[in-house]
Amino acid sequence: MTIESAAAAIRSADVVLFLAGTGATSDSGVPCGSDSCKDNIYEDLCMFRPEDFSRGVCKENPELFYGFWGRLYNLSVDGAPHEGLQRVAKWRDRVNSSDVVSTIEGRLPSFFAYCQGIDGLVAGMFPSKDTCQVHGSLRYWQCSKRCVKKVWKLPEDHRFDLHPVTFTCKEKPVDAPSSPPQLLPHYHDIPCDESTETAGHPSISPSTGHPQCPVCRSPAVPNVMDLGVETCLDSAFSALNYITWRMAVEQLEAAGTTKVAIVEVGCSAKIPTAREEAEEFADYLHSPTTLIRINPSEDDASVTATTSKTLTLISIQMNAKDALIAID
Repeated sequence: MTIESAAAAIRSADVVLFLAGTGATSDSGVPCGSDSCKDNIYEDLCMFRPEDFSRGVCKENPELFYGFWGRLYNLSVDGAPHEGLQRVAKWRDRVNSSDVVSTIEGRLPSFFAYCQGIDGLVAGMFPSKDTCQVHGSLRYWQCSKRCVKKVWKLPEDHRFDLHPVTFTCKEKPVDAPSSPPQLLPHYHDIPCDESTETAGHPSISPSTGHPQCPVCRSPAVPNVMDLGVETCLDSAFSALNYITWRMAVEQLEAAGTTKVAIVEVGCSAKIPTAREEAEEFADYLHSPTTLIRINPSEDDASVTATTSKTLTLISIQMNAKDALIAID
């Protein structure tokens, strides 16, 4: 009955909040959580957390650093949303057709994607204004020395050349991209230096083949929260999208009866950002709300800390792909 109940809750919802943890895209071939560190040289070095590969490692051992992040980058940009996530795109189209959520300034979507994973697969399925990449994204890079408060993308055809056994990325000369990248504003609360808005160098170093800052040519690092909370430059604007949407939903819900479905997929209790957001959002709502928690781990699927008296928890102990297909 849990699958049928989840499907009914989503079909009848006026608003859907979809929260995607690292497990949401594991069926697309992207390692999730600590699994990304349990391979070859990473395990030998006893580095079991992505945050172990910090900016310090970038300076001390760039071949290891770009091997680790480069492998995840390659898997991310070459990966595609699995069939289950493609079904979620259909839910978005359906719920957005009702155009329920409105504010004084205009209309907001009835579907929002809150992404905890850093691979960018889920966020890439939807307009950027309808998503929040709370821990950043491997698709964007930044200066390790923060000489410029902006982010950029690597060339579309760039892939990291990894050793087949150790997954390290050795330095070697390469042909530089023909033009510098476009620097993108990150909407951080620290103003950018206007004199550094235009990139003058390629984003790949011709001498090492590793990413570099197109402004000062220092090593570049992925724009992800795992490298330290203060290094994720574009998450402030991404979070602002979500805060604006959530406030509009709460105001709408307080003014009348609005059915809200919260779908949380692949969110582990070990990194509880999305789980805590789902529960906090539910606590603010007064109307009957359904939280659909999908996770192959029994503990991660069934436990909730919410105090909401109007919340119905539907726990589905399955992997993301199979559960989303079954619900659809």
